[in-house]
Amino acid sequence: MSNAVHISLNVSDLSRSADFYRRFFGEPRKLKSDYAKFVTEDPVIHLSLMPAPVRIGDGALSHLGIRVETSDAVRAWRKALVERGLPDEIPEFTFRADGSAVHLPALLADAFAVSRSDARRTVAQGGVRLGDDPVADLDVPAERLDGQVLRMGKRRYVRLRRAD
Repeated sequence: MSNAVHISLNVSDLSRSADFYRRFFGEPRKLKSDYAKFVTEDPVIHLSLMPAPVRIGDGALSHLGIRVETSDAVRAWRKALVERGLPDEIPEFTFRADGSAVHLPALLADAFAVSRSDARRTVAQGGVRLGDDPVADLDVPAERLDGQVLRMGKRRYVRLRRAD
């Protein structure tokens, strides 16, 4: 038996999730009304999807890592993913700036569908970044935001674009 990575995800909509991972891994090895299993060969990965309640914001997976031998292999994976219809770029979020500064909790609430109080708490805990830099201020100059990647926590991010 060869080495493999096994990942099991709880999903709220099995059909929709299976369609997404079909673009990532190809056709499932097993597909039932209550279970889907995808298996890749190189590297060997077993991904199982099982219907279960998933609360918004919790996520079903912390992260996914795939080990390959060379940079060429990374480029080949990326090319295959783009060919299967997965996005090649960071999603964009357009914001409006009525003045010289943007209230960060309001921007986070709009960009990531969280409450302003959750956004303020995440800023206070150091969980918000512009590019690689943590943001501690609640009001940020609008010119500093345009074109930057805004990240909230580990898994939520957008590229900011200022509306004209």
